[in-house]
Amino acid sequence: MDKNLQRYWDLLALYAEQRCSPAERRELETLIRDSWDQSPMDHSAPEVDWSMVYARIHPQVRQSLPRRMGWRRMIAAAAVLILFLGGTWLYHRSAPLNVTATGSQKERFHNDIAAGGNKAVLTLAGGQKLVLDSLVNGEIARQGGASIHKKVDGEIIYSGAVPSNEALSYNTLSTPRGGKYQLTLPDGTKVWLNAASSITYPVAFRGAERKVSITGEAYFEVAVNKSRPFQVDMGKGVTTEVLGTTFDINVYSDEPVLKTTLVEGAVNVRTAAGTKLLQPGQEAEITRQGEVVTTVTSVNTENTTAWIRDEFFFQKTNIEEMMRQIARWYDVEVVYQGKPKTQFVGSIPRSISAASLFKVLEATGGVHFIIEGKKITVMP
Repeated sequence: MDKNLQRYWDLLALYAEQRCSPAERRELETLIRDSWDQSPMDHSAPEVDWSMVYARIHPQVRQSLPRRMGWRRMIAAAAVLILFLGGTWLYHRSAPLNVTATGSQKERFHNDIAAGGNKAVLTLAGGQKLVLDSLVNGEIARQGGASIHKKVDGEIIYSGAVPSNEALSYNTLSTPRGGKYQLTLPDGTKVWLNAASSITYPVAFRGAERKVSITGEAYFEVAVNKSRPFQVDMGKGVTTEVLGTTFDINVYSDEPVLKTTLVEGAVNVRTAAGTKLLQPGQEAEITRQGEVVTTVTSVNTENTTAWIRDEFFFQKTNIEEMMRQIARWYDVEVVYQGKPKTQFVGSIPRSISAASLFKVLEATGGVHFIIEGKKITVMP
């Protein structure tokens, strides 16, 4: 993480706990102003309802910003928490923490949990399992004529030709909860796996198509080959087919629908009910039974793919949906003592610890957390 951004999050955590010294508060204000001055974005964009943004910024944040900036620039400087620094809006809500009932943040968060990272297991054709995060870089295995290498950054790459008279071998790359990984398939297609996900694929692509299957969530940059369509088996008889394009697929079993989100190019989503053609910025939502229920237009693909950039992104996200993402990334169990009604807006780095994340979320108001080992309790 950028040093300025890390410092920003440290200061924001202190601010949320009301432990900022005057010097630290001035430093936080300077970071906000500097990021505003350096941003290329048009902050007066007409689609932004600045009056609503202003009303929802925490009063203490408003008071700390110099008036000479003008009200729009002052608002946007505070809103930089979302737009530029990966922060969450500080909403002012009338739900103060009952310290007597739940304990202080120091008491509730003393068992901190580290963020996830590059972790995966590669299962070879014969059943051998390689724990990738424990292996040195270089060639880690061979499958037929294919050589499997682990790069310095952890990415797995296949190279070399498999003789046509050999039976094809299939490998599976799996990430645990709290893990992610990157893979380059034999055809040059790049794949990113989110936490608790897997992809099964041949060590060489033959015939008229390239086909893989996934669980969980994966992001694809498909190598162009007009003579060989690339197909992703999403389960439930659902297939996404492309020639060369960039897209995200989310088929987590605990999510209400299956999703294909197109970033670039074009894809066909095939189900028992028919075929849907997606254009960039569109998303297909499919029922758990394998039927396309809707095509969502004008999707912000930067939001959908935030996890590739190691960010959580919340767009009026309810507590259950948010905690499903957090549970997978920090490998925790989530229980509720009442359901907070807060909707969350903004982005937060996935590299921070669970305690740091919860301090920022509690600053939005209306929600509180307790960390007990690998169990997270959520309360209004």
